[in-house]
Amino acid sequence: MFTVSEAAERLGVIGLDLMHIVDVGDLRPTVCVPREGSVWHPDAEIAFSEDDLGRFAEEIERRTMPQLYEQYGNVIKAGAQFTCGPGWEQIIRSVAEKLVTLPGPPRLSGGKEKFGSLILYDLKVIFSEEYDLKGISTRESIEIILEAARKQSVTICEECGQPGRLRIGASWTKTTCDRHAHLVDNLRDDDGDIVDLPPQGGPIYKDGSQGRY
Repeated sequence: MFTVSEAAERLGVIGLDLMHIVDVGDLRPTVCVPREGSVWHPDAEIAFSEDDLGRFAEEIERRTMPQLYEQYGNVIKAGAQFTCGPGWEQIIRSVAEKLVTLPGPPRLSGGKEKFGSLILYDLKVIFSEEYDLKGISTRESIEIILEAARKQSVTICEECGQPGRLRIGASWTKTTCDRHAHLVDNLRDDDGDIVDLPPQGGPIYKDGSQGRY
């Protein structure tokens, strides 16, 4: 049997990332005895068998979303990294399908989770001044697509892709379904009141109003 650190070294990841997969709950090692309901408790028993390493290696690979690069290599830059949970793969896929229809086409250079939503980046290419029938330029179209994806991400669980909501913790935020709500502990008193934390302006509340940062 292998400890968390030994298993992480064998799998080429850090222990925190490996423990996150365990905490998600879809895949558990041979020995997994939480304490006080948490696999992170100092007295929790976690150990991996040789067979476990194979199963976790497959899960680690799945989380890199390899099919995105295979299917959308014309709009996703080689080596682009998406540092977010696999539940948002469907959103990235939808963005890629929209970018294919634009001149160029534009290409994604990567993306990440930030303040509970998905921030995608495109290669900053200077496009010719092409406009659609509504008078929207290619650059404006890209910005509209990426912002729509960001807004959608705060309604979809980052871990499993099921409907979710933004959860505000004492130390971090994350968009999850009810099943994965435990991934954000120490919820703040205003959790549930804020439905989005956009990059600019301020928090958006469930009544539609917007505050200021």
